[in-house]
Amino acid sequence: MKKEINSKAKRKWIMGGLAAFASIAMLTTGFAVWVVGVQQNEQSKDVGVTVDTATNASLTLNMVLSDSSIVLAEPEEVSGDHFVSASGEEVVANPLQISFSKIEIKYGKQSTLQPTKIEFSIDEGTKEDPKTSVKVTDSKLVGDQKRSGTGWTYLEAPGEITLPKQGDPEFKNDDKGTTITLSGKTIDFKWGTFFDGKSPCEYYNSLFNKKADQTYENTLLVQQELDGMYKALNGNQITLKAELIA
Repeated sequence: MKKEINSKAKRKWIMGGLAAFASIAMLTTGFAVWVVGVQQNEQSKDVGVTVDTATNASLTLNMVLSDSSIVLAEPEEVSGDHFVSASGEEVVANPLQISFSKIEIKYGKQSTLQPTKIEFSIDEGTKEDPKTSVKVTDSKLVGDQKRSGTGWTYLEAPGEITLPKQGDPEFKNDDKGTTITLSGKTIDFKWGTFFDGKSPCEYYNSLFNKKADQTYENTLLVQQELDGMYKALNGNQITLKAELIA
């Protein structure tokens, strides 16, 4: 029997899912909003996602974030007869997005690498110096909704940025070498394999689309999974690596 899943799950979605990374927290009506902290390269060391500066003898990459946080939320309101709902502060126009006010790449004429794109990855660190992991191995769902496999991810790294080419206005040559300057670029993290690449609302509502499956027991399992993500990520840092690729 369905037992007030719309209101109960929504509140748990806010409480259990909205995690403040690196202790960046926003409060609304008494509940924490999902915020993922990011770190401005070479300017701040207190927020969550670090953008590494990749350097070799004649190649530099400098990235300056224009916003110090990204919001984990639904892209649009989910209401009505759904197993999990979202509205208000759980909905933002561009969830999982970060933007850069400036990206500058410089390399000399003798550089062994002349990059054509920037690729991003989430740094898991090493055994000796692990980073906050977006990996998850504990799945609560059972029966027809049980996930396949033994390991998943909460988030996936953003995609790549294709760099301008010779002749583009952002591409400049001088006696010392080449400078590529970008401004106003945005990238988006993606929901991971734990949610099959979908937002949590979309994922759980696609699984529990039959009234017979919308039980109180399944409500508790979904809430436990969102609580698990909160405990895994709340107050921690994610390190975002940027790599220049030829």
